[in-house]
Amino acid sequence: MTAALLLMPLLALAVIVIFWQEQQASLEHATRLCKRLCEEHGVQWLDQTVSLEGMRLCLANGLHWRRRYRFDFSRRGSERWHGRISLLGRRLEWVDMPDETGRRVLQQEGETIT
Repeated sequence: MTAALLLMPLLALAVIVIFWQEQQASLEHATRLCKRLCEEHGVQWLDQTVSLEGMRLCLANGLHWRRRYRFDFSRRGSERWHGRISLLGRRLEWVDMPDETGRRVLQQEGETIT
């Protein structure tokens, strides 16, 4: 009984460490994706960062975290546009980058951003 009580805090700590490592890996993955998207579309990636907008657990082919990230970019260097990406686990679900008129251009997985 006492051994089980001693193991509970260690188990909780292990879960927290694994969650934190997964969160950091997802953030790094999102950062690489946003950098590549901006390069592919000839826009300037501002601040070279992404920020987590939200996350939730989803049951889609198993239990995965769905994370939404936001990034900023500029087409001419004098304005700031907000883009978003959604990751389900490590898989890119969609990209949202407004065009020059401000119209939202949504890319689903497997499609090309126009």
